[in-house]
Amino acid sequence: MRWQGSSEFALLPLTALASLLFSAPVFGQRPTLKPVQQVTVVDSNGKIVGHSFGGVGLHFLVGAHPSFEPTVLLQVAQRVVAVNVTKDRFYAGQVLFELENCQGARWFPPNDRTSESLLPYVVVGPPGNTIYLPQINALPQRMTFGSVLSFGNECSSFPFSAPGIPGDALINLDTVFTPPFSVRTIP
Repeated sequence: MRWQGSSEFALLPLTALASLLFSAPVFGQRPTLKPVQQVTVVDSNGKIVGHSFGGVGLHFLVGAHPSFEPTVLLQVAQRVVAVNVTKDRFYAGQVLFELENCQGARWFPPNDRTSESLLPYVVVGPPGNTIYLPQINALPQRMTFGSVLSFGNECSSFPFSAPGIPGDALINLDTVFTPPFSVRTIP
């Protein structure tokens, strides 16, 4: 809508003046800066998932937006495991499947350094956010796999042959926590 006898350029000085007047208090204030001692991940009900002790950056994925996902430690039965948390899910490691579309039995890629680790190597996969551990004392077997799940939600289907170790389900985290997840800080 145009006013008679005016142009779009007549509104520019008024718009600039209004933006200066309304933003002046912001420019005059210094932002508050506090160190953060601890970051806690909580679910949508306020239930504590865990305290972050680090995180994983996913900026290296092609087409992914830069992100930094907290890593939390969880104790399930007598085992302490590390998993990463996004707003809507958990993830850890890479899991191999016997069938396409991330279906069938779950297998782990062998890891030569597993015996040196303080924490067990785990993966998170379907159904839901289930934590899987490699079977204790299982030896790698050469298998033909149909798909691989990376970062807890990226299923790639293609046939390939590789060594694998069968996995056992530990717990489905969906039975304990409710997304979306968020962080709380303690200054």
